[in-house]
Amino acid sequence: MTVARKYIVNLQDTAWYHCISGCVQQKRLLNNNGFDRKGWVELRTQELASIFAIDVAGHAVLDSHMHFVLRIDEAKGKSFTNEEVVRRWGELYPPRNHRGEILEITDDWVSKKAAEADWVKERRRRLMDLGWFHKCLKEPLSKLINKIDGTRGTIFASRYKSIGILDDASLLRVMAYVDLNPVAAGVAKLPEKSLYTSIRQRVDNVMREMRLSDLRSVIKAMGVTTIKLASLETKCWLMPIEDSADFRQIRKGIIDRITVGHYFLLVDLTGRYFRKGKGSIAAEVAGIFERLETTAEEWINQQERLCSNRTYGQYYSTNTEHLEKIAERRGNARVINAGGKLPRRENRPPTS
Repeated sequence: MTVARKYIVNLQDTAWYHCISGCVQQKRLLNNNGFDRKGWVELRTQELASIFAIDVAGHAVLDSHMHFVLRIDEAKGKSFTNEEVVRRWGELYPPRNHRGEILEITDDWVSKKAAEADWVKERRRRLMDLGWFHKCLKEPLSKLINKIDGTRGTIFASRYKSIGILDDASLLRVMAYVDLNPVAAGVAKLPEKSLYTSIRQRVDNVMREMRLSDLRSVIKAMGVTTIKLASLETKCWLMPIEDSADFRQIRKGIIDRITVGHYFLLVDLTGRYFRKGKGSIAAEVAGIFERLETTAEEWINQQERLCSNRTYGQYYSTNTEHLEKIAERRGNARVINAGGKLPRRENRPPTS
């Protein structure tokens, strides 16, 4: 059953969301016919991440659909000055004259719009809104595809799906699932060879920076955070894997004490299982599972569920208490866990 977006995207529950957009009738409309459509999506997503108060932690663009792992940064959105809100919105929708021609963004125009309190309030809200993020991505892409293909009509299904992510273990599972989408679909043989994915962007960034020696030290330094290791992803437009908020010059990351090197290991291990290989558990990976309070077997089982079934549910969670609190707040008997059923806690009567 369709659930109103206001009940799904709620910052009281989580700032993290897995968003999925599919083409109409699952058609392969994002294949590179006439221009690099997937590459266009990546570049546009990077641009939008620099404008919106929304971080991009992961993405995968395939022929018929695309995935994003997004974080709404409410504090950042609220910290924008009125003038900054106007300039950011002007990058998305620049001023036009009566003939529809784009005008230059002048200081006078910015000052005038910044003085319109209601206008600024609404644009500030939109800069923190997943719906507007998708609109600014999909609307120009749809127009471009129709123009190139000589067609008219809808390119994407009318509504994107958004699923809240409630804990660190679920967040990493979803990120790995998104990054391994081309491998699971048989489009790519190796995660790092998967074009138009966040894992490829992260690997390419390390290669450009010639930081392979640092990456090896990251892998060996489980639980150790230094400014050298934390700086490994500073030039990548994606949200850094490791959260090194203690260092003021480093952008906020995704998760504490998990580095980009550990994440590469995690994705590689999972990808080996998907490729029917003999997935061996390295000591470093075992340490990650301990950190997430899970096991390799449970991790793989969850990944197989994500890849083998259509995604039903409103949240990903590894903890029944998270789901129960949301259900109680919403006045529901329960909310569905998109990550699969959880074992009931002992000495607890079942939820009706």
